[in-house]
Amino acid sequence: MPMKNQETKDTWIIGGGGHSKVVIAACQGAGIAVHGLFDDNQALWNTFLWGIKMGPLPESDWWKDHNGFLAIGENTVRQRLSEKIQPKKWTTIIHPTAIVHPTASIGEGSYIGARTVIQPDVSIGKHVIINTGAIIEHDVKVESFCHIAPQTVLAGHVRVGEGTLVGIGSSVIPGVTIHSWSIIGAGSAVIENISSHKVAVGIPCRIISDRVL
Repeated sequence: MPMKNQETKDTWIIGGGGHSKVVIAACQGAGIAVHGLFDDNQALWNTFLWGIKMGPLPESDWWKDHNGFLAIGENTVRQRLSEKIQPKKWTTIIHPTAIVHPTASIGEGSYIGARTVIQPDVSIGKHVIINTGAIIEHDVKVESFCHIAPQTVLAGHVRVGEGTLVGIGSSVIPGVTIHSWSIIGAGSAVIENISSHKVAVGIPCRIISDRVL
């Protein structure tokens, strides 16, 4: 069944790239007002994305009275900015076509994309991206700052550690743990645990290198 978005008086989005477009589209569908965009790219300042003006990141005091969302695809950058910026509230955005079971928990600042399925007793941390069409089966835990890419499937009781990227179209069999800050390449089939700070790809998925952050 659908899960309702948080009630917010204003939402200000940080990030003016491609991920920001899908976030704004979700806000439009869910009736969440986006009042402005911020980006550190000066070339974007005073330009408009779908009628929303873009500008520089405000000073920290400004955020005390405003809600924010980090529309940035890079996991390390979302983590860094979440520590630097302290808004009134981090908005959680759920696309209206997503199916989220009421027993699932979703942390602040996370994005649940179009036509995703979040099954019973799933736990999703803060500032996580569950992208378009992903399926998160029962009893899965996805820790903060992860990105579960489009059309990825996580089977029951999977664990995904902090900051990990599971690439587009990948699948993870039941009970597997992918530890923190790893990268799973697109189209991979993960059939065994992956340790922290690794890059792993293929069918079946194998570690090919350490990840350098």
